[in-house]
Amino acid sequence: MHPRYAAFGLLLLFCGPVCILAHPEIEEQITHLTKLIAEAPVASSAELYLQRGELFRIHEEWAAALSDFEEVSMLDPSLAAVHRCRGRMFYEMGKSRRALVELDVFLKEVPSDAEALIARARALSDLGDFAGAKRDYAEAIALSESPRPELYLELVEEIESRPGDSKAEALRILGEGIERLGPITALQVPAIEIERARGEYDSAIGRIDVMRANGGNQVQWLKLRGDVLIEAGLVRSARLDYMEALVEYDKLSVRQRNLRPFRNMRSEIEASLLALSGASAADVNGEGPQ
Repeated sequence: MHPRYAAFGLLLLFCGPVCILAHPEIEEQITHLTKLIAEAPVASSAELYLQRGELFRIHEEWAAALSDFEEVSMLDPSLAAVHRCRGRMFYEMGKSRRALVELDVFLKEVPSDAEALIARARALSDLGDFAGAKRDYAEAIALSESPRPELYLELVEEIESRPGDSKAEALRILGEGIERLGPITALQVPAIEIERARGEYDSAIGRIDVMRANGGNQVQWLKLRGDVLIEAGLVRSARLDYMEALVEYDKLSVRQRNLRPFRNMRSEIEASLLALSGASAADVNGEGPQ
């Protein structure tokens, strides 16, 4: 599977009008479909070949997948979904140009298919067509009733890959995603990082406070809040947040405290407090109440 999929933990989506239930034992599904194909009339087996080809694609058995997709094209040339499936397979194989040809054919027939637009956006990105990729990502998001967060992140990646200062546009896209999906961590964290890079510390702190109010990992958010306050020059408030983060850490269960991410956060917080311990009164005299 292509790294871009793995990075965001995408759900496996299947081509074609017939839904296949996800199951860890792909081999069993392939065996079952092979039996159905053997029993079905040849003229009506195109859908079964399409489903089995998709399972082979997910299993990264490229030759078997391609063979099944070619069988589909011979049995039912009007079944446009095979072009989407073949396009996604070529993309995952690292053959973006071949993927683009297949996806273009499919999208001429079904121009409002969000999944095909996403696949074409990824292929266009690999080929360096950032404007085309951005267009397809934006259209796919608009067509999706509940867009996956990673689509916003991939669109932001395309925007930030262009020359010039594109962080304002990237922040706007993340804001649109947060408006539709709510203040989820996957979108808030990159928005916070952009605001930090732009020196918009008040906005970043505001986002962190929203996430803290929503519950979840208080240690993480308090540490991040302290980090942002340090960048803003608010040393005293940063120290208070770091100390509160350690208090929250001690409230965790023994199992949670022993998890590596939490242990690492504690070590980083303690290192930050140690670095701050040498701050002179002059470092904090100008800081007003927070």
